[in-house]
Amino acid sequence: MMIRSIITILCVLAAVLLSSVHAKYSSGEVKGTDFHFVDKFCFDNAGRGTAVFDFHNNIQNETVYLLILDDEVGNWTYVYEHYKEMSCEQRAERSAYARPLDQDLTQTEYFNDFVRPHFWYFALQACSGNPLDVSYTMHMTQFSNSTWKREFSYDEQGLEGLFLFWWLLFIVGAAAHGYAAFVLSKSQAYHTIVKLLTVIVGLEWFYIFFSFCHYAAYSDNGHGNIGLKNFADFLDTIAQVLIILLLVLVAKGYCISKSDIEGKKLLFGGMIVLSISYLILYIWTKAGQDPANDLFEYETVPGIITVILRALVTGWFVWELRNTYLEENHAGKREFYLAFGIVYSIWLLMLPLITIIAAALDPWVRMKVVIGMYVTMNAIGLGIFAFVFWPSRISNYFQVNSRLDIAGTIPYDSI
Repeated sequence: MMIRSIITILCVLAAVLLSSVHAKYSSGEVKGTDFHFVDKFCFDNAGRGTAVFDFHNNIQNETVYLLILDDEVGNWTYVYEHYKEMSCEQRAERSAYARPLDQDLTQTEYFNDFVRPHFWYFALQACSGNPLDVSYTMHMTQFSNSTWKREFSYDEQGLEGLFLFWWLLFIVGAAAHGYAAFVLSKSQAYHTIVKLLTVIVGLEWFYIFFSFCHYAAYSDNGHGNIGLKNFADFLDTIAQVLIILLLVLVAKGYCISKSDIEGKKLLFGGMIVLSISYLILYIWTKAGQDPANDLFEYETVPGIITVILRALVTGWFVWELRNTYLEENHAGKREFYLAFGIVYSIWLLMLPLITIIAAALDPWVRMKVVIGMYVTMNAIGLGIFAFVFWPSRISNYFQVNSRLDIAGTIPYDSI
């Protein structure tokens, strides 16, 4: 009970700091267009899902329709791509549900999917030539009474548990690294490269914690806190850039074979380009990506550019590591560089691999599979670094000024 209370208090504090709501309990106004996507929800096939909606047409004698379409071929995707060339009647013919809003419409609609989960799309259209002026509230829920499932679209079910699991593991990992940082600091071995890892671990801890808070609130009220989730994703974006910086520094032999950073202009120029790419992708995902389509963020133009840059960064990492490896004469250090290069080349290529996997997955399972792989990948990458930077081990790999440094009593050859 005490742990749950602490988690609740922390989540409430985080929500207060960054309050904003958005979810499958949605509301708003639609003005200035004759066709408008309102929201979507993926109902599972475990029972009868429910959508409770309240629409108010603010213009009397205006012919407005609520359209509900599923994700089968020729339905929503076709209508959304061609709605400008289609008449109101043609759009309605492709809809599973088309209901006029003379002025008000308050109704509960039920969804029974027995074959597979389906996305259902809700849209409004005006058919008399005047733009829409409609206010609405909608609340979609699954058949299940479980708080882990009821409020969640099927593609998001399981994310709350995923982030809770990794947050609890990150508490242990962050505490262990915090202890290591304390010991290194006391022994004057808290090098800049270790401090960089500390910053990354902190950013990822808050990313996972804030994401969990969002989904925990979502499971309770159907709103969540999208402002908090957006901030969490921003922290993760910063962490990704810093992880790549850390990898390139090691690949250059910094603090292993060399005490200075070589090629600083190229290094920081490359990091600026990468940072801009990640920032553009972040802004596009949060503000520019159309919620009415099912594209994964790395399938968009900014996403594709980011994946290409990630592949180029992998090549850069391998090239720097190769040069450092060839310049190094110490057999043990060469073995370390070889092992490090294999492990983190695979890590860097995981993002392009995840993107390929995402493109092959069905939309109703894509999000949870991709996020699960992504968080796991980051945790493993940071865990390996934390292992290498442990106080009793760091002097075996890195040249740090330390009272713990026993001048390599365990040689590289034994690594």
